Amino acid sequence: MHNVMLFGEGWNGEVRDVEEGARNLLYIPNPQDPRLREVAFTIVDYISDNGNMYLVGFHGQEPLMPDVEEAILRNNPRPV
Repeated sequence: MHNVMLFGEGWNGEVRDVEEGARNLLYIPNPQDPRLREVAFTIVDYISDNGNMYLVGFHGQEPLMPDVEEAILRNNPRPV
């Protein structure tokens, strides 16, 4: 399992686990809350300023580098 930071649709770099080699993640929220809907994230590799590679999942536009770097410091994901 690898950590992926998720961005878009209300996500701001929160970390979830994905299988090795995954390039897409379909996140299905708690079905008890009808206001929430499933979200499809595209997963890409990101090489940080610290030299480590991380997985970044995004819905819509790819996040900006400063946002990803901030999420790395805040959420401490495991590098790939």
